[in-house]
Amino acid sequence: MIFRPAIALALMCGATPAMAAGDYPFAGVFGVLEAAAEENYGMDKFACLASFNIQRADGTYTAYHLDTDAIGKSQALFHPYETGSCEYSPEKKTEHCNVEKSNWGKYDYYIEHRGEKNGVMVQATVDMRNPTAVSVSNTRKCPFDAVSIKPFLSEDWLNLSDEDLSWVLYRHFPFNPDQAKLVAKALGLPE
Repeated sequence: MIFRPAIALALMCGATPAMAAGDYPFAGVFGVLEAAAEENYGMDKFACLASFNIQRADGTYTAYHLDTDAIGKSQALFHPYETGSCEYSPEKKTEHCNVEKSNWGKYDYYIEHRGEKNGVMVQATVDMRNPTAVSVSNTRKCPFDAVSIKPFLSEDWLNLSDEDLSWVLYRHFPFNPDQAKLVAKALGLPE
């Protein structure tokens, strides 16, 4: 994480009132990973197999994470770990997001959209639980949509810790690539 209070303040000031329904430009299913960790662990090869967000046209979203115990049973199952809503300001290319439920309680964060680099959308995020830290992430559109992933979604919250999420996101698949193949196969994706 980069500590830049000036960037945090600029991102916070970029939020604008809610846009009309249907104007949210990021509807779809996306994988979001911290850029430096993604590069260090090669997670770009496993985009959306460990974690993803289903973002709706009204700005609401649900974030899901893989149940690694289900992989051992040759199935893919994803559990929610965060729900919320985001408002986008196209003039400033920023979002203000309110987390309504998560493994860490309610909180706000801000996103600055920085365009595309090497085929992925780059964004800087300021989490208001630690507003002096800026996290730069890569966002990729997943190879499935909200309808096709629905049979693999659970409604049960596992209350995973930061370490549980980090382990699967950045280390589990690189050290267990055969399990990534099992998830891709269960989802009907090419290996």
